[in-house]
Amino acid sequence: MPVPQRVPEFLFRLLIPLGALFVMTVLALVMLPFSESRAPLARLLDMHGGRLIAVEVAALAVVGLLALVTDRLSTLSQSKSTADDSRVGSPGTDSAEDARPPAATQTSNETV
Repeated sequence: MPVPQRVPEFLFRLLIPLGALFVMTVLALVMLPFSESRAPLARLLDMHGGRLIAVEVAALAVVGLLALVTDRLSTLSQSKSTADDSRVGSPGTDSAEDARPPAATQTSNETV
């Protein structure tokens, strides 16, 4: 049975073609002065190249931030569920602090 694809993984995979498109656009804009000025692609990039780069940078930023945020949220929820499962499974301890030895519970501003 295939594992369902997580949203952060999809967003990180979406960044690859967006980044490739951005690099190709930048290279096309760099080559623009060396091309024939009557070529349709040259005219298109000459007229709308700045807007195209701005849209691509914004798309990269938005998708990148969404990927990072959703990955962090899924990691936190997985660690919370793992902690809840381990707490339920270990009898006799109410929390992780109770399991530490007494010497480890001293605060840093107490003198020894």
